[in-house]
Amino acid sequence: MSGKRGSIAIIEFSDSHHECIYSQILFLKEQYNIYLICNEKLRNFVCHFDNVEGFFFLSGDDMLSQAKSILADKRIGKVILNTASGREVLKFVYMCLFMNVRFYGVQHNIYRFLHVGLQSFINFRMSGYFVLADYIHSNIPSSFRIPAVPFYPSCFKLEGLSSVSKPDDEFWVVIPGGVNFKRRNFFELIEGFMNELPAPNVKFVILGRVARENKDFMAFKTELKNLGLYDRFVFFEKYIPNELFYSYINQADLILPLINTNVTGRHFNYTTYQVSGTFNLSWGFKRPMLLEDYYKKHEPFASCSFFYTKHHIAKALNRLAAERSLLDEKRRCIEECELLSFDFQQERFLSMLR
Repeated sequence: MSGKRGSIAIIEFSDSHHECIYSQILFLKEQYNIYLICNEKLRNFVCHFDNVEGFFFLSGDDMLSQAKSILADKRIGKVILNTASGREVLKFVYMCLFMNVRFYGVQHNIYRFLHVGLQSFINFRMSGYFVLADYIHSNIPSSFRIPAVPFYPSCFKLEGLSSVSKPDDEFWVVIPGGVNFKRRNFFELIEGFMNELPAPNVKFVILGRVARENKDFMAFKTELKNLGLYDRFVFFEKYIPNELFYSYINQADLILPLINTNVTGRHFNYTTYQVSGTFNLSWGFKRPMLLEDYYKKHEPFASCSFFYTKHHIAKALNRLAAERSLLDEKRRCIEECELLSFDFQQERFLSMLR
Protein backbone atom coordinates (compact mmCIF):
# COMPACT_ATOMS: atom_id res chain seq x y z
CA MET A 1 0.00 0.00 0.00
CA SER A 2 1.37 3.37 -0.97
CA GLY A 3 2.61 5.84 1.60
CA LYS A 4 3.63 3.17 4.08
CA ARG A 5 7.07 2.23 5.33
CA GLY A 6 6.70 -1.46 4.54
CA SER A 7 5.52 -4.48 6.47
CA ILE A 8 5.88 -5.25 10.14
CA ALA A 9 4.92 -8.31 12.17
CA ILE A 10 3.86 -8.51 15.79
CA ILE A 11 4.74 -11.97 17.10
CA GLU A 12 3.58 -13.67 20.30
CA PHE A 13 4.78 -17.25 20.84
CA SER A 14 3.34 -17.57 24.34
CA ASP A 15 -0.30 -17.79 25.38
CA SER A 16 -0.28 -14.50 27.30
CA HIS A 17 0.23 -10.72 26.96
CA HIS A 18 -2.39 -10.42 24.22
CA GLU A 19 -3.69 -7.30 26.01
CA CYS A 20 -0.60 -5.41 24.81
CA ILE A 21 -1.18 -6.03 21.10
CA TYR A 22 -4.12 -3.85 20.11
CA SER A 23 -2.46 -0.58 21.12
CA GLN A 24 0.53 -1.45 18.96
CA ILE A 25 -1.73 -2.09 15.97
CA LEU A 26 -3.36 1.32 16.37
CA PHE A 27 0.03 3.02 16.67
CA LEU A 28 1.37 1.26 13.57
CA LYS A 29 -1.60 1.18 11.19
CA GLU A 30 -0.93 4.47 9.40
CA GLN A 31 2.69 3.66 8.57
CA TYR A 32 2.92 -0.12 8.19
CA ASN A 33 1.19 -3.14 6.74
CA ILE A 34 0.69 -5.19 9.90
CA TYR A 35 0.85 -8.97 10.20
CA LEU A 36 -0.10 -10.68 13.43
CA ILE A 37 1.63 -13.98 14.17
CA CYS A 38 0.39 -15.60 17.37
CA ASN A 39 0.11 -18.78 19.33
CA GLU A 40 -3.10 -20.58 18.34
CA LYS A 41 -4.27 -20.27 21.96
CA LEU A 42 -4.66 -16.51 21.45
CA ARG A 43 -6.93 -16.78 18.40
CA ASN A 44 -10.16 -15.87 20.21
CA PHE A 45 -8.51 -12.88 21.90
CA VAL A 46 -7.11 -11.24 18.78
CA CYS A 47 -8.95 -12.50 15.68
CA HIS A 48 -11.42 -9.56 15.78
CA PHE A 49 -8.70 -6.89 15.64
CA ASP A 50 -9.00 -4.62 12.64
CA ASN A 51 -6.21 -2.92 10.63
CA VAL A 52 -4.36 -6.24 10.27
CA GLU A 53 -3.16 -7.29 6.81
CA GLY A 54 -2.97 -10.97 7.77
CA PHE A 55 -3.43 -13.26 10.76
CA PHE A 56 -1.31 -16.35 11.30
CA PHE A 57 -1.84 -18.72 14.21
CA LEU A 58 0.95 -21.08 15.23
CA SER A 59 0.67 -24.54 16.73
CA GLY A 60 2.67 -27.73 17.03
CA ASP A 61 6.37 -28.27 17.60
CA ASP A 62 7.53 -26.19 14.64
CA MET A 63 6.03 -22.81 15.54
CA LEU A 64 9.38 -21.08 15.09
CA SER A 65 9.86 -22.47 11.61
CA GLN A 66 6.29 -21.48 10.72
CA ALA A 67 6.94 -17.93 11.85
CA LYS A 68 10.24 -17.73 9.96
CA SER A 69 8.53 -18.89 6.74
CA ILE A 70 5.84 -16.23 7.12
CA LEU A 71 8.47 -13.49 7.48
CA ALA A 72 10.19 -14.68 4.33
CA ASP A 73 6.99 -15.16 2.33
CA LYS A 74 5.58 -11.73 3.21
CA ARG A 75 8.97 -10.01 2.98
CA ILE A 76 8.59 -8.55 6.44
CA GLY A 77 11.51 -6.33 7.43
CA LYS A 78 10.62 -5.44 11.01
CA VAL A 79 9.35 -7.59 13.86
CA ILE A 80 8.01 -6.65 17.27
CA LEU A 81 8.27 -9.55 19.70
CA ASN A 82 5.36 -8.96 22.05
CA THR A 83 7.16 -10.97 24.72
CA ALA A 84 10.86 -10.48 24.07
CA SER A 85 12.25 -13.10 26.44
CA GLY A 86 12.54 -16.85 26.88
CA ARG A 87 14.12 -19.78 25.09
CA GLU A 88 11.73 -19.75 22.13
CA VAL A 89 12.54 -16.11 21.39
CA LEU A 90 16.26 -16.82 21.74
CA LYS A 91 16.05 -19.66 19.22
CA PHE A 92 13.90 -17.66 16.84
CA VAL A 93 16.04 -14.53 16.60
CA TYR A 94 19.07 -16.68 15.74
CA MET A 95 17.10 -18.80 13.27
CA CYS A 96 16.56 -15.52 11.43
CA LEU A 97 20.22 -14.49 11.68
CA PHE A 98 20.76 -14.31 7.93
CA MET A 99 17.45 -12.68 7.08
CA ASN A 100 17.06 -8.97 6.52
CA VAL A 101 14.90 -8.47 9.61
CA ARG A 102 15.22 -5.98 12.45
CA PHE A 103 13.88 -7.12 15.82
CA TYR A 104 12.24 -4.99 18.49
CA GLY A 105 10.59 -6.27 21.62
CA VAL A 106 8.28 -5.58 24.52
CA GLN A 107 10.08 -6.33 27.76
CA HIS A 108 7.65 -7.14 30.56
CA ASN A 109 10.24 -7.45 33.33
CA ILE A 110 13.40 -5.34 33.20
CA TYR A 111 15.07 -7.56 35.79
CA ARG A 112 16.28 -9.39 32.70
CA PHE A 113 18.24 -6.29 31.67
CA LEU A 114 20.17 -6.29 34.93
CA HIS A 115 21.39 -9.89 35.01
CA VAL A 116 23.40 -11.97 32.58
CA GLY A 117 21.52 -14.97 31.18
CA LEU A 118 19.42 -15.89 28.17
CA GLN A 119 18.39 -12.27 27.74
CA SER A 120 21.95 -11.12 27.11
CA PHE A 121 22.09 -13.36 24.01
CA ILE A 122 18.70 -12.12 22.84
CA ASN A 123 19.93 -8.53 23.27
CA PHE A 124 22.57 -9.00 20.57
CA ARG A 125 19.77 -9.39 18.03
CA MET A 126 17.56 -6.56 19.22
CA SER A 127 17.39 -3.07 17.73
CA GLY A 128 15.27 -1.67 20.55
CA TYR A 129 12.93 -2.39 23.41
CA PHE A 130 9.59 -1.10 24.66
CA VAL A 131 8.98 -1.10 28.41
CA LEU A 132 5.60 -0.64 30.03
CA ALA A 133 5.90 2.55 32.11
CA ASP A 134 8.05 5.62 32.53
CA TYR A 135 8.97 4.72 36.10
CA ILE A 136 10.13 1.28 34.92
CA HIS A 137 12.16 2.91 32.15
CA SER A 138 13.90 5.11 34.72
CA ASN A 139 15.14 1.94 36.47
CA ILE A 140 17.04 0.68 33.42
CA PRO A 141 20.74 1.07 34.25
CA SER A 142 22.72 3.60 32.22
CA SER A 143 25.13 0.81 31.23
CA PHE A 144 22.38 -0.86 29.20
CA ARG A 145 23.19 0.14 25.62
CA ILE A 146 20.13 -0.97 23.65
CA PRO A 147 17.60 1.84 23.05
CA ALA A 148 14.40 1.55 25.07
CA VAL A 149 11.27 3.68 25.25
CA PRO A 150 8.26 3.41 27.56
CA PHE A 151 4.73 2.99 26.28
CA TYR A 152 1.29 2.33 27.72
CA PRO A 153 -0.78 -0.34 25.90
CA SER A 154 -4.07 1.09 27.15
CA CYS A 155 -6.23 0.71 24.03
CA PHE A 156 -8.77 -2.10 24.09
CA LYS A 157 -11.04 -3.43 21.36
CA LEU A 158 -14.52 -3.12 22.86
CA GLU A 159 -17.16 -4.99 20.92
CA GLY A 160 -20.22 -6.80 22.19
CA LEU A 161 -19.83 -5.88 25.84
CA SER A 162 -22.03 -7.94 28.12
CA SER A 163 -24.91 -6.29 29.92
CA VAL A 164 -24.01 -5.74 33.57
CA SER A 165 -26.66 -4.17 35.77
CA LYS A 166 -25.36 -1.78 38.42
CA PRO A 167 -27.74 -0.13 40.91
CA ASP A 168 -27.27 3.65 41.07
CA ASP A 169 -26.73 3.67 44.82
CA GLU A 170 -23.94 1.06 44.79
CA PHE A 171 -20.25 1.99 44.68
CA TRP A 172 -18.30 -0.66 42.79
CA VAL A 173 -14.67 -1.31 43.60
CA VAL A 174 -13.15 -3.66 41.01
CA ILE A 175 -10.04 -5.73 41.76
CA PRO A 176 -8.84 -7.32 38.48
CA GLY A 177 -7.34 -10.79 38.80
CA GLY A 178 -7.99 -13.69 41.12
CA VAL A 179 -7.15 -14.10 44.79
CA ASN A 180 -3.39 -14.60 44.74
CA PHE A 181 -1.40 -13.37 47.73
CA LYS A 182 1.82 -13.20 45.70
CA ARG A 183 0.31 -10.81 43.16
CA ARG A 184 -1.97 -8.70 45.34
CA ASN A 185 -1.85 -7.55 48.93
CA PHE A 186 -5.22 -8.77 50.18
CA PHE A 187 -3.87 -8.61 53.74
CA GLU A 188 -3.71 -4.83 53.35
CA LEU A 189 -7.42 -4.86 52.59
CA ILE A 190 -8.25 -7.00 55.63
CA GLU A 191 -6.11 -4.87 57.94
CA GLY A 192 -7.80 -1.76 56.61
CA PHE A 193 -11.22 -3.25 57.33
CA MET A 194 -10.15 -3.92 60.90
CA ASN A 195 -9.61 -0.18 61.37
CA GLU A 196 -12.76 0.91 59.54
CA LEU A 197 -15.49 -1.04 57.76
CA PRO A 198 -16.50 -0.04 54.23
CA ALA A 199 -19.77 1.87 53.88
CA PRO A 200 -22.87 -0.30 53.26
CA ASN A 201 -23.13 0.71 49.58
CA VAL A 202 -19.53 -0.29 48.74
CA LYS A 203 -19.37 -3.53 46.76
CA PHE A 204 -16.21 -5.36 45.70
CA VAL A 205 -15.83 -7.31 42.46
CA ILE A 206 -12.88 -9.76 42.29
CA LEU A 207 -12.51 -9.90 38.52
CA GLY A 208 -10.75 -13.20 37.98
CA ARG A 209 -11.47 -16.91 38.19
CA VAL A 210 -11.36 -18.17 41.79
CA ALA A 211 -11.19 -21.92 42.37
CA ARG A 212 -12.91 -23.00 45.56
CA GLU A 213 -9.94 -25.20 46.50
CA ASN A 214 -7.54 -22.27 46.16
CA LYS A 215 -5.81 -21.88 49.55
CA ASP A 216 -5.44 -18.10 49.23
CA PHE A 217 -9.14 -17.76 48.45
CA MET A 218 -10.13 -19.96 51.39
CA ALA A 219 -7.99 -17.87 53.77
CA PHE A 220 -9.38 -14.61 52.38
CA LYS A 221 -12.94 -15.94 52.58
CA THR A 222 -12.47 -16.85 56.25
CA GLU A 223 -11.24 -13.36 57.09
CA LEU A 224 -14.16 -11.74 55.24
CA LYS A 225 -16.70 -13.92 57.04
CA ASN A 226 -15.13 -13.07 60.38
CA LEU A 227 -15.66 -9.39 59.54
CA GLY A 228 -19.19 -9.99 58.25
CA LEU A 229 -18.21 -8.75 54.77
CA TYR A 230 -18.23 -11.88 52.59
CA ASP A 231 -21.60 -11.04 51.02
CA ARG A 232 -20.23 -7.69 49.86
CA PHE A 233 -17.80 -9.43 47.51
CA VAL A 234 -18.50 -10.88 44.07
CA PHE A 235 -16.38 -13.87 43.03
CA PHE A 236 -16.30 -15.85 39.77
CA GLU A 237 -15.74 -19.60 39.78
CA LYS A 238 -15.44 -19.87 36.00
CA TYR A 239 -13.28 -18.22 33.37
CA ILE A 240 -14.46 -14.65 32.64
CA PRO A 241 -14.74 -13.90 28.89
CA ASN A 242 -13.34 -10.59 27.70
CA GLU A 243 -16.80 -9.17 26.98
CA LEU A 244 -17.85 -9.63 30.61
CA PHE A 245 -14.45 -8.66 32.04
CA TYR A 246 -14.40 -5.35 30.18
CA SER A 247 -18.04 -4.69 31.06
CA TYR A 248 -17.25 -4.81 34.77
CA ILE A 249 -14.24 -2.54 34.30
CA ASN A 250 -16.45 -0.14 32.38
CA GLN A 251 -18.97 -0.07 35.23
CA ALA A 252 -16.37 0.35 37.97
CA ASP A 253 -16.40 3.45 40.12
CA LEU A 254 -12.88 2.70 41.28
CA ILE A 255 -10.13 0.21 40.44
CA LEU A 256 -8.14 -1.25 43.32
CA PRO A 257 -4.82 -2.86 42.27
CA LEU A 258 -3.73 -3.86 45.82
CA ILE A 259 -0.06 -3.74 44.81
CA ASN A 260 2.31 -5.11 47.43
CA THR A 261 5.05 -2.47 47.48
CA ASN A 262 7.18 -4.54 49.88
CA VAL A 263 8.12 -7.15 47.28
CA THR A 264 11.84 -6.91 46.49
CA GLY A 265 12.51 -10.04 44.41
CA ARG A 266 12.41 -10.72 40.70
CA HIS A 267 8.75 -11.67 40.41
CA PHE A 268 5.68 -9.50 41.11
CA ASN A 269 7.93 -6.54 41.85
CA TYR A 270 5.63 -3.79 40.62
CA THR A 271 7.74 -0.96 42.01
CA THR A 272 11.01 -1.66 40.19
CA TYR A 273 10.92 -4.24 37.40
CA GLN A 274 7.42 -4.67 36.01
CA VAL A 275 3.92 -3.20 35.91
CA SER A 276 0.50 -4.52 36.73
CA GLY A 277 -1.87 -4.86 33.79
CA THR A 278 -4.41 -3.15 36.03
CA PHE A 279 -2.67 0.17 35.38
CA ASN A 280 -3.51 0.13 31.68
CA LEU A 281 -7.10 -0.87 32.38
CA SER A 282 -7.39 2.28 34.48
CA TRP A 283 -5.91 4.51 31.77
CA GLY A 284 -7.84 2.86 28.95
CA PHE A 285 -11.27 2.90 30.59
CA LYS A 286 -10.73 6.25 32.34
CA ARG A 287 -11.44 4.67 35.73
CA PRO A 288 -9.22 6.01 38.51
CA MET A 289 -7.22 3.72 40.77
CA LEU A 290 -6.79 3.78 44.52
CA LEU A 291 -3.12 3.07 45.18
CA GLU A 292 -0.80 2.93 48.14
CA ASP A 293 0.85 6.34 48.47
CA TYR A 294 4.21 4.93 47.30
CA TYR A 295 3.08 5.73 43.74
CA LYS A 296 2.58 9.43 44.45
CA LYS A 297 6.13 10.08 43.31
CA HIS A 298 5.52 8.79 39.79
CA GLU A 299 3.51 10.11 36.85
CA PRO A 300 0.92 9.54 35.55
CA PHE A 301 -0.13 8.03 38.88
CA ALA A 302 0.30 11.24 40.83
CA SER A 303 -2.13 13.14 38.61
CA CYS A 304 -4.56 10.39 37.72
CA SER A 305 -5.05 8.27 40.85
CA PHE A 306 -6.18 8.39 44.46
CA PHE A 307 -3.99 7.24 47.33
CA TYR A 308 -4.22 5.68 50.76
CA THR A 309 -1.80 5.20 53.62
CA LYS A 310 -1.17 1.73 54.99
CA HIS A 311 -3.99 0.27 57.11
CA HIS A 312 -6.37 3.10 56.15
CA ILE A 313 -7.70 1.84 52.84
CA ALA A 314 -11.34 1.72 53.98
CA LYS A 315 -11.19 5.35 55.08
CA ALA A 316 -10.15 6.36 51.55
CA LEU A 317 -12.83 4.16 49.97
CA ASN A 318 -15.57 5.59 52.15
CA ARG A 319 -14.57 9.15 51.34
CA LEU A 320 -14.75 8.48 47.61
CA ALA A 321 -18.05 6.63 47.91
CA ALA A 322 -19.49 9.66 49.71
CA GLU A 323 -17.99 12.29 47.36
CA ARG A 324 -18.40 10.92 43.84
CA SER A 325 -17.64 14.27 42.27
CA LEU A 326 -14.01 13.51 43.11
CA LEU A 327 -14.17 10.55 40.73
CA ASP A 328 -15.45 12.72 37.90
CA GLU A 329 -12.59 15.16 38.42
CA LYS A 330 -10.04 12.37 38.34
CA ARG A 331 -11.51 10.90 35.16
CA ARG A 332 -11.06 14.28 33.51
CA CYS A 333 -7.45 14.24 34.67
CA ILE A 334 -6.91 10.90 32.94
CA GLU A 335 -8.55 12.17 29.75
CA GLU A 336 -6.44 15.34 29.72
CA CYS A 337 -3.11 13.78 30.74
CA GLU A 338 -0.63 14.43 27.91
CA LEU A 339 1.55 11.48 28.89
CA LEU A 340 -1.42 9.14 28.37
CA SER A 341 -2.73 10.77 25.19
CA PHE A 342 -2.87 8.62 22.09
CA ASP A 343 -0.86 11.06 19.96
CA PHE A 344 1.95 11.28 22.51
CA GLN A 345 2.11 7.51 22.97
CA GLN A 346 1.97 6.85 19.23
CA GLU A 347 4.79 9.27 18.46
CA ARG A 348 7.01 7.81 21.15
CA PHE A 349 6.31 4.27 19.99
CA LEU A 350 6.96 4.99 16.32
CA SER A 351 10.16 6.91 17.10
CA MET A 352 11.80 3.62 18.07
CA LEU A 353 11.08 2.10 14.68
CA ARG A 354 12.45 4.89 12.48
